[in-house]
Amino acid sequence: MTAPRPAAGPFLPLLSALPVALCAALPVAALGQVVPDAGGALREATPPARVIPPTPEIKGMPAPPPAAVTAPAGGPSFVLKGVRFSGSTLFSADALQALVADRVGQAVTLADLEALAERVTERYRQDGYLLAQAVVPVQEFGDGIVEMSVIEGTLGKVTLQVDPAARVEPQVLERILARLEPGQPLHGPTLERVMLLLSDLPGLAPQAALEQGDLAGTTDLIVTVGPRRNWSLILDADNYGSRASSEYRVGATGRLNGPLRLGDNLDARAQFGAAGRLAYGRLSYELPLGGNGTRLGASYSQVDYELGKDFSVLDASGRADVFELSLSHPIIRSRSRNLFARLGWQRKDLDDRIGLISRRDEKSVRTVFAGLAYEQRDNLLGGGYTSGALTAFFGDLDLGGVARAEDRTGRRTEGSFQHWNYELSRLNQLVGPLNLFFGMTGQFADRNLTSAEKVSLGGPRAVRAYAPAEATVDEGHVANLELRYSVTPDLSLQGFYDWGWGKFNRKPAPGEVGNNVTLRGYGVGAFWGTADGFILRTSLAWRVTDRGVTDPDRVPRLYMQVSKSF
Repeated sequence: MTAPRPAAGPFLPLLSALPVALCAALPVAALGQVVPDAGGALREATPPARVIPPTPEIKGMPAPPPAAVTAPAGGPSFVLKGVRFSGSTLFSADALQALVADRVGQAVTLADLEALAERVTERYRQDGYLLAQAVVPVQEFGDGIVEMSVIEGTLGKVTLQVDPAARVEPQVLERILARLEPGQPLHGPTLERVMLLLSDLPGLAPQAALEQGDLAGTTDLIVTVGPRRNWSLILDADNYGSRASSEYRVGATGRLNGPLRLGDNLDARAQFGAAGRLAYGRLSYELPLGGNGTRLGASYSQVDYELGKDFSVLDASGRADVFELSLSHPIIRSRSRNLFARLGWQRKDLDDRIGLISRRDEKSVRTVFAGLAYEQRDNLLGGGYTSGALTAFFGDLDLGGVARAEDRTGRRTEGSFQHWNYELSRLNQLVGPLNLFFGMTGQFADRNLTSAEKVSLGGPRAVRAYAPAEATVDEGHVANLELRYSVTPDLSLQGFYDWGWGKFNRKPAPGEVGNNVTLRGYGVGAFWGTADGFILRTSLAWRVTDRGVTDPDRVPRLYMQVSKSF
């Protein structure tokens, strides 16, 4: 096992003893630690992106019609010579005949015929036509040929009712509802997708109702769209930050729903370090494109930092500006499974200054990315939830000034790069209130990366026994295993084990040693969430591997986050 160490490069452990001219030509570190920069500050301040929106419970979704009253077993029988179907448009005659072929030529009763009709009904429901039903009408069976009618549950009229208080133009909703075709059999998965896409529009509460149509065999759909709150606000505080900039942070996240009544949303995020050395802000806007769930987003974020504690002598500060455009699209949207695709472009401008030696480093990173995110709810092994994501980044790093010359003889990060990030998790019920969670995240890279593109193996979302900036690597992986116990609906306790491993440099210099790093830790945690929007997350962890180098050793290490929704 190799203890965590800084990335390869010259160090200045006794900064005051070296000439300023020499300092200006070298990457700087103090007290054996890598100097944090704008890329690291940005990585710590940026919250994890959520690609798939929450899946709400949709009111009014159709249930299968009640089964027909079955005839009593026994009774008169006759030899079935064939079945003649009517009313079916979705399946071929051969497909329907295959469902009843095993009883042709055999003696059957009325109860047997109703069982055959139920087979046909079940075949429709397997394909999502929940209102379809096969029936055996009253008839004479003298010739052995049975007439079977299929009522496919044709959609009649679609009526949209919008509450005047809902911040959306009806045309936005009508584009989504256009996927439902009157005169065609009502397809349950299509209706479910449409209702979820309506629910994905911020600030809206859709509801579906079905009524018997004017024509026999038709069903009318009434969609009512009411308002949710036009705005939301979350206040939060945590100790998830870096000690060098600000360990303790407070923040606020706000959303304005439907500012232009287009199904759009305007979001703002602000976060400040309690020590006054960190300020982060993000402003984003998103709106739908078309009626199939595609959304276009644009955002700008900025982080400003100053270094204190062990690095205060350096008079170091910096700033990062990030511009992003993105497209997301729901390939699959249902209550049990979801698959979303995301495509985007990003530019990061990073500026770091060290006043002690009058040094300034500027970097620009331009990236395009594409990814998929998947989730499903199932009954496997008692029931559980699975999620996964894979994103590919293709970027280019441009360095300026002294940093470019140093890079050419050092880590060689400038130029094009690629890295692939993944997430995989499974939450499974074991017995009663006991659940097992396994999660794994990681990054693969094709070359050495700049700090803004690295990942950290330590911190509250990785190996919780270490500091947030511990072991920032080009390539790394973190596995989390948790046993969770639900004490009450609001409170759950957990015991966990974390394991992270990686490479500081994807391509180390010839002869470089200590490039691999492993972190392990275990601990206990708690989650408390109330119906009025109060949430408390906490973990207490002990390290198994050697002490870190980016923060004073704490055994155990406590992480805590509290938030309140309004």
